[in-house]
Amino acid sequence: MPLKRNEIILTCDVDGTLVDAPAPVPQRNVQAIRRFCENGGRFAIASGRSPASVGRYLSLFPVTAPCIVFNGGGIYDFQAKKMLYSVCLPKSFVGYLAAIIGKFPELGVVLGRPEQYISVSSIYYSQKYLGKEHIPFTPQTLDQLEGDFYKVIMSMEAEMLPMVREFALSQGWEDVHITQSSPNFLEIVPKDANKGTGLLALSHITGVPVSHMVSIGDYYNDLEMLQLTGFPVTVGNAPDDIKKICKLTVGNCMDGGVADLIEYLEAHLEA
Repeated sequence: MPLKRNEIILTCDVDGTLVDAPAPVPQRNVQAIRRFCENGGRFAIASGRSPASVGRYLSLFPVTAPCIVFNGGGIYDFQAKKMLYSVCLPKSFVGYLAAIIGKFPELGVVLGRPEQYISVSSIYYSQKYLGKEHIPFTPQTLDQLEGDFYKVIMSMEAEMLPMVREFALSQGWEDVHITQSSPNFLEIVPKDANKGTGLLALSHITGVPVSHMVSIGDYYNDLEMLQLTGFPVTVGNAPDDIKKICKLTVGNCMDGGVADLIEYLEAHLEA
């Protein structure tokens, strides 16, 4: 990897890669990210989370490049405090949600905006699995929804997810994409929104080619990013399907896998 540290951008997933929330971020990861940025490295988060949720971690370490949020639905500049790129859900998604909630009324269903989560169904599973993000939910009905939304997060027990996914995929909705971001989350995002398209947008904004990107993730919503990036990396706790497409597998998330990657980069990049 004969590149200089300031010629790359390191994009890092949050959940399952940087940290297994609600546990704290491993100190090895915090210290390594600080050191990487202090020495001229460009570090960005690439997450399904909202800017408000990602921003909670920025008291621990800096980000020195715009960040991929909403699973590629947006690029957010934390220095300028604004979206640089965004893709929102089509208005048709409201009807799709009505069909899903009608079939599975127990689901937790939350809609994401940069500074707000709106709950449109039972709150139990949303609180159980999304509560770790510490973003309050604003309750609304589907009829009350107004404005643009970046994604839908459906929360449920792991054994229920295959049934919900099969139902959603069987509907033939061509203007959205269904993606699984954890054993308990199924998401609806715009058709052309994923972390791969987010990486392309980040490349366009920064001028750094994707061949000079280093990306680390752990799950299926990281797939397109890992397939596109110049140097794909995963953690030891990732599924085997993800490990197979990566050039490097580091330690487990909570053992400091991100720090392992940064130490690898420090050994292989020119200063």
